Parts: sequence; structure tokens; C-alpha cells
Amino acid sequence: MVEFATHGFTRATMKGIAEAAGVSTGLVQHHFGTKQGLRQACDEAVLEIVRRKLDVIAEIDREGTVRPDIISSLYGSSPLAVRYLIRVLVEGSEEGPALFDELASETERFLSGARPDLFPPGTTYARDGAAVMTSMHLGVAVFEAHLSRRLGLEVAEAASAARVGLIMLDVYMTMADWIASETGGRARTAIHRYAEDPDTGRNKEQNDG
Repeated sequence: MVEFATHGFTRATMKGIAEAAGVSTGLVQHHFGTKQGLRQACDEAVLEIVRRKLDVIAEIDREGTVRPDIISSLYGSSPLAVRYLIRVLVEGSEEGPALFDELASETERFLSGARPDLFPPGTTYARDGAAVMTSMHLGVAVFEAHLSRRLGLEVAEAASAARVGLIMLDVYMTMADWIASETGGRARTAIHRYAEDPDTGRNKEQNDG
């Protein structure tokens, strides 16, 4: 996982993996066959980590406590899993879609539970909203290097997970305040107009101008 997360699947080698593990290349091939077989084993291991973490988050929800951000909480418990997850999603893997869908499904449950009026359970809109939110949160991991540089800390370290999670919550709260304002309300109305009929929305905007 370290070799794949650091170098990517293409550049990582069976020899390098064996050396990092302190074993022979033949032993790695004996257990996993090919590099593809080894990546599949890593994919399954990370998927299991994600599922266990989501189970913990679901249990927290049932107890009525605050639901933490999935990605930040994953960083806190397994930063290597997050780094590997990003490699899988960016480079492509058989388990990539399953990993993303696991995160999106949990996010969908959260959105539908928090705002069933906006994201009715089982609807396409709830599914779409979850996909967008999951992608936004994964961006924290995708841009880990830039975010760490700007924040002056190592985002992947467990001690940083809480700070990133709190910042994200405050960003959402600020956006919610803006959307609830008169300016935000006009912007939302305009976006709805474009979504329903781009041509009508464009003409309306020009006429208003």
C-alpha cells in the first residue's frame, strides 16, 4: 500500500515492494501472483477499512452525537488508506467505483436524514447531492500537499484531522448564511432558472440588466 500510494501502480515495482517489505520478490509472487493481484488485495483491504469506518460513523449517528466528516475521520484513523484511496480513484482500479460508491452511499444517508425536504430519500437528487459532496470532500485528500502548505501542517497526520473537519464545518456554515441572505437567494433563484431552461434564464438575465 505504501509503494502504490507513493509511486502509483505504474511506477511501483514488485522488486521495490518486496524490498520495502523485507522479503524476496518470489515470496510476493507466490502469495499474490502478479502486481495486479497485489493491487487487488490492497484495494480489498482499503475497502474493508472504509466500510469499518463507515460502520463506526453510522453507530455514532444512531447514538445522536455529531457526525464527523468522513474524509477527516479516515485521515485520523488511517492516513495511508486515504492516500491509497486517492491513487485508486485517480489512476483507476477495479475497486475504485466500489470505494467511491461506499462513501457516496453514506453521504446520501446523511443528506437525506438531515434535510429530507431538499434530499428526499431514494431520489435521484439525493444521489446526485451525495456524489457532489463526496467529490468535494475527497478534494481535501487530492490536494493534500497544497492544503498542508497553506495550513502550515501535515493534513495526513491524525492530529490535523480535527482541525480540517472544524474548518470544513465553518465553511459550510458560512455558505449557509450567505445562501440564506438576499444575495444568496437571488443567486439560487437564477441558478434554478438556468437549470430549468438555460435560454429563458439567459434572456431573463439580459432583460433584467
